[in-house]
Order: sequence, then structure tokens, then C-alpha cells
Amino acid sequence: METRELILKRVPPGDRWTEVTGDGRTIFPSLTAALEGTFQKIRCKQYFFDAGEGKVYAVRQEADPEPEIPTFSIYGDY
Repeated sequence: METRELILKRVPPGDRWTEVTGDGRTIFPSLTAALEGTFQKIRCKQYFFDAGEGKVYAVRQEADPEPEIPTFSIYGDY
């Protein structure tokens, strides 16, 4: 079973993003930076992006394995 958790929302104008659980003061300058910042915290690699709503959801499977450590970026770079 797949679940989606809201993690990011767009901050107009442009391509700026903030974490929904954060204090609202941290604003990422791009979607890529926001996804990387989120990955560093929760290690999720699957996301659902709703462009119309300006929201990003982490997609999790019921049987997600524990994250592999160490991984330094969302792209698997070490």
C-alpha cells in the first residue's frame, strides 16, 4: 500500500519551497534544493509533485526497508 505525506509547499513567487513541518523561515531557492534537503532528513527517494497546488508529497510503500547509510545525496553520490 502506498501512502503520501505532505512535506513541501511552494512559496510564491517563483520556484521557492519550504518544509510544511518547519518554522517557515527556511526557504529553499529551488525544488531540487528542497528535495535534497528533505532527502537528507527523511531519506525518501520517491515523491509526488502536484504542480497546480504547489505541493510535494513523500511517497512511501508499506514495506519500505530501512535507508542505506551512508548516502550523501538524493542521487546516490558518495
